[in-house]
Amino acid sequence: MHLQSLILLLIVLSVPNLPVSAQAALEFQQFTQVEGLSSDLIFKIHQDQDGYIWVGTENGLKRFDGKHLLTFRTDPEDEATLDNDWVMGIFEDSKSHLWIVTLKGLNLLDRTNGQIQRIPFPTGFQRLPTERSFKIYEDHLGNLWVTGPTIKEGASSAKQTLFRLIPPATDQETWQLQHFLTPEEWTQEQDLPRFSSLLYSTPEYLWYNSQDTVYRVPLPTLESE
Repeated sequence: MHLQSLILLLIVLSVPNLPVSAQAALEFQQFTQVEGLSSDLIFKIHQDQDGYIWVGTENGLKRFDGKHLLTFRTDPEDEATLDNDWVMGIFEDSKSHLWIVTLKGLNLLDRTNGQIQRIPFPTGFQRLPTERSFKIYEDHLGNLWVTGPTIKEGASSAKQTLFRLIPPATDQETWQLQHFLTPEEWTQEQDLPRFSSLLYSTPEYLWYNSQDTVYRVPLPTLESE
């Protein structure tokens, strides 16, 4: 999807009550590769709590401050950069952490210095580079959950998996993804049902829906690796 189409949609949705004459007077500014956008293929656009516009493309992440575009791309020799240039998702949590989902994995961007922390998957798990359905959710308790298809070492096919993002206990530590095994009722012959949205969380249960079904996951009974 082109960025200009997204901007047009956002403006139209934000002014639904304007008379037709006022809407016709609106002027639109286009942003393409000519204006400095990394790519005309756009996967995600997000406005953060400070007002910056973040754009996820097939060729890196862009930040727009109203005048200038700042680019974030991967650098094989610098681990403080994105792990991949295909930016498929952008999520800002309640503590203003900005999470970047790429075709390869998960990244945390520090907006104060532009440094990026790559969040590795637990040992034995690998994200499928052809999948685009990884999502991040935050429950009302502030817990962050990551769900999507991964393939486990030795497995013949991918499974829908659930991870929890564990914050660092000290400044010397980093965020970690903790994997929860499929509950007993979802055996190796069945996938963990695909998330549509996270509904609610308690210390005992995680509630979410998948299409037309609501699921309650008993968190204390899930084994962690």
